[in-house]
Amino acid sequence: MENGSSKEANKFRLSLSQSKSNVKTVIFTRISSKANEDSSSSRKEPTYRSVSRRNCPLMHYIWECNWPAALKRIETNPEELFYVTDTSGRTALHLASFNQGSPVYVAESLLAKNQHALLAKDRNRRTPLHYACTFNRGGSKHLVPLYCDYLMMLQGKCTYDLPPIDGTDSYVPSPLLLACCNCSTSVDTIRILISTARQSIYKWIAPKTGCEPYWFQSVRTKRDSPLQALLDWANVQEMFNLDRKSITNLLSGDFPVYSKNLISLASECSPLVRTATDTIQKIVLLMDAHGNDYTGSLLHRVCAIHAPKPWLIELFGSLMPEQTLIRDSEGCLPLHHLILHPFATNKKELVDAILQINKQATTRKILKFDSYPLLVAIQQGWTWEGGLEGLVQATPELLDVQADHGLYPTALAASMDTELNTLFELLRKAPHLCANH
Repeated sequence: MENGSSKEANKFRLSLSQSKSNVKTVIFTRISSKANEDSSSSRKEPTYRSVSRRNCPLMHYIWECNWPAALKRIETNPEELFYVTDTSGRTALHLASFNQGSPVYVAESLLAKNQHALLAKDRNRRTPLHYACTFNRGGSKHLVPLYCDYLMMLQGKCTYDLPPIDGTDSYVPSPLLLACCNCSTSVDTIRILISTARQSIYKWIAPKTGCEPYWFQSVRTKRDSPLQALLDWANVQEMFNLDRKSITNLLSGDFPVYSKNLISLASECSPLVRTATDTIQKIVLLMDAHGNDYTGSLLHRVCAIHAPKPWLIELFGSLMPEQTLIRDSEGCLPLHHLILHPFATNKKELVDAILQINKQATTRKILKFDSYPLLVAIQQGWTWEGGLEGLVQATPELLDVQADHGLYPTALAASMDTELNTLFELLRKAPHLCANH
């Protein structure tokens, strides 16, 4: 009996042990499942319900700028933060970003309940940040830094991101481009947008600046360029009227120093001077956006962008003339980039702009070809009216310099099937070469 009882007891203990093990397994599975569920819920894109704006009290209060009622509705009916308008597909945060924009505390309440709304796109494929940058006045100008702060926090929780904004089916301007189209956009807003795009996964905020060097792969249309949008409304004459000595001293440091110094200059100036100073500061910020990819000076960057501007070269060249003779990481002078630029169509105006600052740039060889700018320009098929005239007038003595293959510039032009007027002008400037041959 004792042996039988002992066997039964051991059998019971084994059964109990297995039961406890199974319970532990079940509990562990449930805990792991709950953890994964919580983790996935923060990563899963929420579903939005389409409703009429008039039938959604929260959206109605926000559109009517009834902020106390909107705050109360956010607390009592948080599900309305996951509604979108049936006509435009916009969330409450989209509507809060329109016109003058909501107060910051209202936007913060909206984001506290639904941070994903920052990534929600309406039927125009725009996020709330797009609209905050479009209007960027009143309360809207305070929403941009708030949205960017939340995006930086959000990137660790979400694995999804917006698709490229410049797709083939439709075109969606970037927040940076929209901000540059608005003349009331502050310098700080531009800085925040560029910084957020560089330090986060949300490259769609500022995929292009318009200041990419010509050897970078980039869309070169006007509508894609924040720089061009900025220059479209810039007061060029007022920028040239600025105190050159003060600006030169302020721009003589490294890129991170430029903005801080320009702020101190603009703080005690007239509105026109402040606007001009702000424009220069924004240009510098756009140029600096590619600082990690290209280490040339400010003048190098101005000459190397996809669509260089003669007046921009003249402005920054006159502020920093010493940079005309500095070689960048590619071994090029600013003039060399203008010679080699494959997309610039106004070579004459560009070359003239930099040569009126320092003609000695034509005497420095382009290391890539171990040849002078004049000889390289002839080999590239430049015409007399298309820029050769400026190069020859700057240093006519280069007409007596032979290329590596023993040809003088005039003979080199003839071997390149140069058009007759260009060949005639070269011969007219160096008739003694004809006599020698």
